[in-house]
Amino acid sequence: MLDAALAGAAALVAAAFALTAFDRWHRRGTPHDHAFAVSMTLFAIGALALWWAAALGWSMATYRVFFLAGAVLNVAWLALGNVYLVAGPRAG
Repeated sequence: MLDAALAGAAALVAAAFALTAFDRWHRRGTPHDHAFAVSMTLFAIGALALWWAAALGWSMATYRVFFLAGAVLNVAWLALGNVYLVAGPRAG
């Protein structure tokens, strides 16, 4: 029960951060804000999959969404945002 509550809270916080990052990207137009917004959206999807699994049980589809969004794609977009931020758009 606690696992499901923590996963749900993480999904809500990540969704709030994603909305904030999308708003910053919309206002500024910087590529690192876009990459961070996509990364936080993927993290929120992964946290929702974890919440679903903790509340209802793991399935192959839940595990695939959790692993793909929360571990594989999320890291790549987060790294891209850091490259944009540190090295500039040309390096990104």
